[in-house]
Amino acid sequence: MENRKRRRRRRRRQVYRARILVGLTALAIVLVAAVSISTASKKSAERKAQKEQELKEKELAEENKRLKAQIAANVDRQEFLEDCIAEMASQVYSV
Repeated sequence: MENRKRRRRRRRRQVYRARILVGLTALAIVLVAAVSISTASKKSAERKAQKEQELKEKELAEENKRLKAQIAANVDRQEFLEDCIAEMASQVYSV
């Protein structure tokens, strides 16, 4: 009779310990999953920000190229107008 009680107690303790281990394992899995999700969302946000930055840099480079072309065209036009004024002045004062 005593042996049965001891076995039952021992078995109950084993079951109790097993339940605690299962609970701790489940908690650890949940924590690892939460950390993984958090890390993944941070990486996703970083990638999105990097893509936006690259797009902005590309747009600025295109705008810079366009503005340089406009400046070059304005310089050419100014030189043409200066030549026209000089030609007109030579026509007016040659008479």
